[in-house]
Order: sequence, then C-alpha cells, then structure tokens
Amino acid sequence: MRVMFILQDNFDSNHGGMAVQMRSYMSGLSARGLEVSKATVTEFSEGIKDEYEIVHLCDVSVAYDIPLLLKGMAKLDRSKTKVVLSTVYWDFDEYYRNGAYPVQRLVYQLFGSSVVDRLSSFAKFINSREARFWRGVWYSRRSLQKRIGDSVDLLLPNSSSEGDLFKKLTGCKTPYKVIYNGLDINLSTTTLVRDIDVLCVARIDRRKNQLQVAQSFENTDFKVVFAGPIGPNSNKYARKLIELINRNENMQYLGPLEQKELFQLYGRSRYHCLLSWVETPGLVNLEAFSCGAELIVADKGSVRDYLGDVAHYIQIGDKQGLLKVLENNKVVDTSLRVELHNRMKNEFNWKSIVQDLLNVYNNLVL
Repeated sequence: MRVMFILQDNFDSNHGGMAVQMRSYMSGLSARGLEVSKATVTEFSEGIKDEYEIVHLCDVSVAYDIPLLLKGMAKLDRSKTKVVLSTVYWDFDEYYRNGAYPVQRLVYQLFGSSVVDRLSSFAKFINSREARFWRGVWYSRRSLQKRIGDSVDLLLPNSSSEGDLFKKLTGCKTPYKVIYNGLDINLSTTTLVRDIDVLCVARIDRRKNQLQVAQSFENTDFKVVFAGPIGPNSNKYARKLIELINRNENMQYLGPLEQKELFQLYGRSRYHCLLSWVETPGLVNLEAFSCGAELIVADKGSVRDYLGDVAHYIQIGDKQGLLKVLENNKVVDTSLRVELHNRMKNEFNWKSIVQDLLNVYNNLVL
C-alpha cells in the first residue's frame, strides 16, 4: 500500500505534539512495509503525480492551509485514492473569551471568533510577509473546516470528544474513527530521587498558560522547572514568563530539550503540571505519568478522555489550587494509576496505535 502524508510547509521544523504524532505514524507504517511518502501543503495543492491508495491530511486548526488542501484534493482521482483527515481539533472560543490578550477578547466579544482568526492571520502576515497568512484573512475558519471535513472519506480524531465537537461545531457529516495519540513506553524512566517538585513541559505560549504556574510558586520553596521551545508568535509572553522565573531562585527555564532529556526530567519530578486552555490531549502528560509523576491539569479539551480520574484537576485562574495539591502532597489512588498504565500499554502506545491506523487504511481500500 502507498500512503502520502500532507503536512504543513514548516513541518520539518515543528516539534509540537501534532508533528510527533505524524512522525510516529509515518515511521510505524514504514516499519510495517508500507510505502510512505510526504508532501507539503503547497506541493499537494499543485498536484501529486504518482498514485496513492491513501492520502492522509492533518490539522484543521490552520485555516490558511485548508484552501490549498481543497485545491489539491480536487486534482485527485478519488476512484483510486481514499482521503483521511487527522483533525487535531478543538474549539478556541473559551480561550478567546477568557484567556486571550485583552484586544483579542474585546474583538471576540464584539465580532466573534471568525474575526479574531482573520485579524490574527493579518498580524502574522505583517510580521512574516508569508502568503499563507494572507489567505487566512479572507476565509472563515469554521466554514473551511466543514468543507474539508465533508470532502474526506474518514475523520481520525484523537478522541471521541474531539470527533463529536468537530462534527457539532462545523456541521460536518463525515463519520470518524478514533485513533489515539500515544508515546514510546520504552523511553520511560524514573529515579530514586525526585528533586523537582513541579515540571511543566510545553511550548511557551499564552494558550499553554505557563505564567499561572510560575505566579503560583513565586516566593515559595518548591522547585519548579519549565521546558519547551518558545512559540513562533509568543516572544512577548515568553519574555514576561522568563523574567518572572529569573526573579525566583526556586524556578528554572531550560529551553527546548530532546526527548531523551525530557524523559530524564519526568523521572525526577513529583508532579507534572499543564494548565492549557486547549489540549488534544497533552502528550507530555502521558509521558510524565509513564515515569511516575503525578499530574496536575486543567479540565480542557480531551484531557479527561485520556487521563480519567488519575489527574488532579484545577481551575484555570485558581492560583491557590496548585499550592494546595503540593502542600497536601496529594496522590492518586494506586488502582487508578494501574488502570491508566494498562490503557497506555494496550491503547496509548505507538505499536497498537499504528496497527489501528493500518486497519483503517485496509478497510477503506478493500
């Protein structure tokens, strides 16, 4: 079977959760003997010459890429090629309403999320002069998401919550099959000494909400470590966060790290904290849990689909909630931890995930 993955133009420099997921799909399928290729969104829009049984699209959150995806799909022979879409989707309305910058919140209140999206694309275009951002100025994100969703043969969300929400908010009628996100359990590690009280691994970005974590532990004795690259449009937010960290001897920012280095940090940490406004589902949470860390999260996105009752859930904005978890040394019941460990072995590891994906392909092609 020949499979073509269609990826963002900047995919090779992307180290976020979506990129990890797609790379794991591609390497896993190649190991099973499939002929796997990849093309950028721009290359796909110009037409692909060879024939593929499966074309795999990903990430409908990037509205300015969807017109190019639709253009490329129009050039496919759909009698010979099936198209699937990993949605990597969640609704940003709550973030725009409560967590975004004040100007974005005001624009959302007055005009709605579509105008916020378009203005955001315009700002990115002014900063970068890249044509793809200019496309985002002229299109409604949600209407584009419906068009691409209705155009494919099957949706592949990371959870039922994600699939249901996508269909509800866009009106898309295409069925979906859940393909979980996962991790390489073989990398899991732990140490006898857990000298980090709180670890926060994520791209530095306002939507990831690291600033609340840092503010919660100002002037305390808890050792708090942050790791992750600075988001491409988050320099101002990152400066504010790093300035706060540098004023407190109990905090440290390590920058972007390789996966092996991250797993070493997980193994040293008592808690991993991720208070994002949107997660689908927060792969770092699973990685940290596999190394024995307790989890502190916000109940957003599809986090609960994966973590169930194993995490300590706190409200975004509740600065005392984090301290209470640590001060009371809260831990989750062992039976719940065992249950999630079993799910990780059976459902959230790349071996079983790639097999599920291969089964989807075979069912579409046969």
